[in-house]
Amino acid sequence: MASLAMKITLERIALYQFTPQHCSQARDMLGWDMDQLSRESAVSVQAIQRFEAGYEVRDVTRLALAFCLCLLYTSPSPRDQRGS
Repeated sequence: MASLAMKITLERIALYQFTPQHCSQARDMLGWDMDQLSRESAVSVQAIQRFEAGYEVRDVTRLALAFCLCLLYTSPSPRDQRGS
């Protein structure tokens, strides 16, 4: 039950708080262009362009982008895992 509540909470955060600015800033921090984000998130380049331009996109698109970027940004790097 707790995992369902967590899933719902994370989805709400992604849907209502993940903005086009977050998306483009996260891409910049990762050094990714839209093609790289498209490959990693399975979201089309056209949908990423629409989202970052401020147009409405489907909820599943926003979720895919948010989770892709959030998981990559918050995952420890291989160096962090080695303890170096």
